Amino acid sequence: MTLLTALNRAQRLLSLAVTSGIVADGQETQNLLWGLADTEASELLERDEYDFPLLRRTKSFTASLASLQSSGKPSDFQRAIAETFWNRSTDRKIYGPLTDKEWAIAYGAPVTSATWQSAMFRYDGLHIFPVPTVADTIAYDYIINTPVQATGGGAYKEQFTADSDVYLLGDRLLTLGVVWRYKLAKGRDYAEDLKNYELALASKYRADRGAARELSVAPGEESLWPPDGIIPDTGFGA
Repeated sequence: MTLLTALNRAQRLLSLAVTSGIVADGQETQNLLWGLADTEASELLERDEYDFPLLRRTKSFTASLASLQSSGKPSDFQRAIAETFWNRSTDRKIYGPLTDKEWAIAYGAPVTSATWQSAMFRYDGLHIFPVPTVADTIAYDYIINTPVQATGGGAYKEQFTADSDVYLLGDRLLTLGVVWRYKLAKGRDYAEDLKNYELALASKYRADRGAARELSVAPGEESLWPPDGIIPDTGFGA
């Protein structure tokens, strides 16, 4: 299944003329459908309630002896998955990614070494605090920013560039996502279509995960940071 088959299906559902091509067609409607497909693929990556296994990767690297980990952020990075950071050398959890406030508090605290570590993504990449003093192996899971693949197992892409490109999450979600977005763009009632899309999205996520998400956590695991549950008084305020 490809971009073309997904959008042909959307054309039928929207009572539009079914075309033999999309990307090279050049007509206004086909360009809109193509753009909506890209929007659907990219916006879903930002929804952190849906960490699809097909979009999930593990990044492992050797820590540099500095706050900024120059090799800590992969080129296809979209967002990190919380509570997956781990120091494999010490077999200890790394807390994070921290919020801006938590990071400010951590850096304002008089801490230069500790048995725990924290992580945060800033404008220049991944930072670890306290600054590593040993080149340990660190790993975490993340969501890729390349949800499109060239047909036949080719290169992964951020956007669709050919009719033969494949959406990693399948034709059905792409079709349903384009349908409700098209109706929104045209000022038509799309409430039922959005509902059908959200139901299909949740159903696929449950199927792909293979198990229900845990709703409870062990005592003491509710907070990502600080590890002892006590925020030091650093003058940043509540």
